[in-house]
Amino acid sequence: MTERVKGLAEAHSMFGAVPAAARDQLGVELAIIARDILAAQKRDAPNETGKLEAGLQLHLQLEELRVRVGLLNLLRGRSKLFYGRIIEFGRRAQTVLVTRHLKRRVRGNGRTSKRTIQYLGESKRLRRRGPNAGTPIGSAYKMRVRAMPERPFVRKERPEIDVAQRLANFWGSTIKSAGGAA
Repeated sequence: MTERVKGLAEAHSMFGAVPAAARDQLGVELAIIARDILAAQKRDAPNETGKLEAGLQLHLQLEELRVRVGLLNLLRGRSKLFYGRIIEFGRRAQTVLVTRHLKRRVRGNGRTSKRTIQYLGESKRLRRRGPNAGTPIGSAYKMRVRAMPERPFVRKERPEIDVAQRLANFWGSTIKSAGGAA
């Protein structure tokens, strides 16, 4: 498995032997680093409506000394920010079968009577134009999806935020203060 932040695995392996005061200080240092990464992600995020930028989050777990930054809690298409994954990783060109705009009638409210959905037949008046010309509105149709190149803004290399150097400075000052106190 590749490491997302260089130098973090070595620091994570030393957590068991770290005193409580140093753990608290390391949590503060990780929070500062995560805040800088979050600011860089928000700066790089596409900003047409601002919703994607607002959806970037920071989750700090002090007990485990773990930080998660980015688009958190995306449930594969069930989130309102699902398009963040498409922007981040891109998509290939394809033709998909779409079944939107189905005409239907809902009967019953589910409390006093059983709720049923009745799909209505093909409309003779409303027909599509364009590449799916002649097919009735409410039936499945084919849609061409253009390719979109990836534009990473979450999983992007950020050389301006040198996490390994910051952690090395932290450990150097922690060891120096521990050596001076002993």
